[in-house]
Amino acid sequence: MYGAGHGVEKSETESFKWTLKAAEQGDAGAQTDVGYMYGVGEGTGQSDQKAAEWYRKGAEQGHAVAQFNLGNMYYKGLGVERSYEEAFGWFLKAARQGHAKSQNNLGYMYEHGEGTEQSYEKAAEWYAKAAGQNALAKYHLGCLYEAGKGVPCSVEKAKELYADSAEWGNEDARRSILRLDPDWREEDPDDDRILREGERKRHQPVRSAGITIVLPRIFSRYKTKATSAAMQASSTARNTSPE
Repeated sequence: MYGAGHGVEKSETESFKWTLKAAEQGDAGAQTDVGYMYGVGEGTGQSDQKAAEWYRKGAEQGHAVAQFNLGNMYYKGLGVERSYEEAFGWFLKAARQGHAKSQNNLGYMYEHGEGTEQSYEKAAEWYAKAAGQNALAKYHLGCLYEAGKGVPCSVEKAKELYADSAEWGNEDARRSILRLDPDWREEDPDDDRILREGERKRHQPVRSAGITIVLPRIFSRYKTKATSAAMQASSTARNTSPE
């Protein structure tokens, strides 16, 4: 409630206080949220070091979003010493749990040999795993198909992936499909498509924020019911179910 201002005056400070209480009780989702709040300075002073510390607590409990965020910290060298090897390791843990952004990042790191041995084949495998949920992974996989790297060369497959990615809002994919097919036009959104897109977004387990650089090394927030339960001690807890 405090974070959204439902029934009480909106207060990021109060939101942080109650989320921290849940985190200190060992709730991995709340630990991830505390890391996010330190990272962006929401309700508390901004601190990359403390963000990394709290992400690690959640990550070591197996929380996929915390693992993804900690991987980002290592990739960028925020609050920790930069290490592509550590970043790769944490992305891998999250990716094995089906975390699409981590799967995309693994594909990127395999493609460019960052933190692991370079392999177009493995890059394509991880992009393909993420492609059903991630527009950038569709675009990256399309690039591999167009170039015939790690997969058989197929301009038609590349066009299909670029078109799908473009319709999810990826501008690089839009430029690529127009380069290959100048007559391509995005479909007009019909009611069924709008409903499908709304349903897809509703079931995404994270809220994303931050910076996108080349690949989506963005930080994610995971709001948990456990966090909400801890905040109910004040009788004014917000609804913190995943978005």
